[in-house]
Amino acid sequence: LTERLVDFGVLKGTVQSNLAGRAYAKYYPHAIGHPMGWDIHEEDTNSLGPNMIVTVEPGLYLPVDDEAVPAEFRGIAIRIEDNIVLTDGEPRVLTREIPKTV
Repeated sequence: LTERLVDFGVLKGTVQSNLAGRAYAKYYPHAIGHPMGWDIHEEDTNSLGPNMIVTVEPGLYLPVDDEAVPAEFRGIAIRIEDNIVLTDGEPRVLTREIPKTV
């Protein structure tokens, strides 16, 4: 996301400097995902293993009133979520069949 935000002129400077300074966080204000269980948002864990379900849900939010964002991109918001079962082998993507194009 940071690379494209630099490419499109939303962030100034280099990809590396924006990553180091976490400049992307202004437009990507949450984590990449979270564990799922009895509750939709389970407590974060540092330990993942087989039969656990996690989300991968990148999101990008460009405020309509942010003059640092080029006008043609203001007001764009997108979030894509996949739910994934961890296994001993390849992970199983539960949301594989859900369309992810606009």
